[in-house]
Amino acid sequence: MKDLSIITVFFVAAFFSSCKNETLDVASSAEAPLNKQYSQIPREEVYADATLLTEMQNRYKTQMSTLKTEIEKTGAKMVVTYLTPEVGNSLTTAQRQGKPFIEGVCKELNLDYYDLTKRIKDMDAKVITQMPKDGHWSKAGAKEVAADLAEVVKKYDGHQSTATYTDKPALMGALEPNKDEVLDGGKDLPYRLQTNAQGLRMNYNLDSEKKKQRILLMGDSVFFFPFLDNNDMGSKVLQDMYPNKEILNTAYWGYSIDDYVSLFTERCKYAQPDVVIVQTSGTDISDMFFSNRNHLSRKGATQEPNDLEKAFYTKTYEQK
Repeated sequence: MKDLSIITVFFVAAFFSSCKNETLDVASSAEAPLNKQYSQIPREEVYADATLLTEMQNRYKTQMSTLKTEIEKTGAKMVVTYLTPEVGNSLTTAQRQGKPFIEGVCKELNLDYYDLTKRIKDMDAKVITQMPKDGHWSKAGAKEVAADLAEVVKKYDGHQSTATYTDKPALMGALEPNKDEVLDGGKDLPYRLQTNAQGLRMNYNLDSEKKKQRILLMGDSVFFFPFLDNNDMGSKVLQDMYPNKEILNTAYWGYSIDDYVSLFTERCKYAQPDVVIVQTSGTDISDMFFSNRNHLSRKGATQEPNDLEKAFYTKTYEQK
């Protein structure tokens, strides 16, 4: 058990340590007063406080319900996938306790739900991730993710959205448009990041008129595929498997359900996706904590702590 704990702690550190090194939308908020005052971001700690956890769960559920409403307004199909590399020997408290809650939320909201960790949980983390340098997907892991997503995509082959738009914003994804740069997140794992004119992590621009079924991926770094070139991302592998569709990747570091709500309503819906596949995991629940959102959300440092959060933060980080 001791060895398992060591592996888990090491994996979590490798998975999260680079999240704030490469932030496009919220880089300017890093030095915001709230972030200076509240610099710590709890994750596993949230699961140790039952009262706080309940509030974070309620926030998560509310945001998931709102996202469902906004997506279904367009006639698109919303699908939820539970996916994280924190499985097997790398299983964390957040994933162990978070998954059954998320399953329950999806059932209550009548959302199609797929657990994409079932097959990979017995795979070697050193093969499917970039351990020991980083806990995100390797090229082999991205292929496994794409294989599982392909089975999900197949189920919604004929679904089409109904919304049309005459006025569309220039940006439809999470990123800055027309980027082509080499990053490494401080991990000595260089990768080429390219974005199209719409701010999606894709190598070509979308036509103004939709000609193929569009599958939109929304998620955090699990769908962003950091440390992999565009051509090695799971979304690109999935695209190669379905040349008759367009796979749109709008995932990004540190994003959570509230970011998907704002991103979809402000940008993504105008790409007219037919199916929206949302990636989530237990960390999305602890991500609802105010300091997490202030540091990592696309809206930046705007959220003051309520009394419960402030008391927890003081107890956890400021007591001497």
